[in-house]
Amino acid sequence: MILVYAMLLIVSALCTMGLGEQLLPIITAIFYFASPENQWEEKLFPHFPKREILVNDGNGNKALYEGVAKAGESIPYGEWVEPLFWWGVFLLALYMAMLSIAVILRRQWMERERLAYPVAQVGLAMVRGEDSKQLVNGFFKRYPMWIGCAIPMVYGSLKGLNRYEAAVPIPQISWNIALEGIQNLHLGINFATLGFSYLIHTQIALGICFFHLLSKFEKSLFVLTGLKSSQKIIYGAAEFTFLGYQGAGALVGMVLVGFWIGRVHLKNVFMKAVGRAPEVDDGDEVLSYCSAVIGAVGGVF
Repeated sequence: MILVYAMLLIVSALCTMGLGEQLLPIITAIFYFASPENQWEEKLFPHFPKREILVNDGNGNKALYEGVAKAGESIPYGEWVEPLFWWGVFLLALYMAMLSIAVILRRQWMERERLAYPVAQVGLAMVRGEDSKQLVNGFFKRYPMWIGCAIPMVYGSLKGLNRYEAAVPIPQISWNIALEGIQNLHLGINFATLGFSYLIHTQIALGICFFHLLSKFEKSLFVLTGLKSSQKIIYGAAEFTFLGYQGAGALVGMVLVGFWIGRVHLKNVFMKAVGRAPEVDDGDEVLSYCSAVIGAVGGVF
């Protein structure tokens, strides 16, 4: 279990949301869905980069979306080699940049600002107090832990069985309350969120709830006043562009405040990287500050 948890932590350095799920359609779909009606071949194909970062098997990538026409027909794997190679180089550079940034910020966040890492607490509790004379530590001997683990497992099992056999009952744990406009207030029990909330400070949990309700109020206000934008965004507040800009502004502000609070530490890291601050200790880091700065800059560019 600890090995699986460690593997999840390692890959989480590459912050993505459904990378494999979205990457394959992105590099193939434009050829499959191109048609005389949308005129993609005339309007979009001439603007493609010369380097092969998109997959085109010469048959509209039908083998990926529809499968091979006949049993035993060859699959054009060769067309995937160069695009996946260049995407692999990009993802490797992105991984290196994110890992390097984490090394640069670790001491500031953990030792100076004392930020809490709720998800990491679970892994630490699983290994804390281990004894070679005992098979498991105290964490796995607590009845509340097993009760809390059993409830979502039983509910998830019932939900999975219901998809195959409709007669299997599912307890209702979510409700919708209609609000003014087109908004609904969704009330429900999300076990992952419930567990996460248990590990964070109550002020943070209250803040998340407050801003969620505030966004609902803003969305209803936009609908009632007819305020909308012709622009479209993909993720987040996809139907309310103004909230997307609001969130982006909040993120920029948070980053700038973080830079200001950690300005002394960031200066020490840079001076250590260029060899002008030998007294700064980076021996307990995964990478030296010099390697981290080079990795962050090189990964970005």
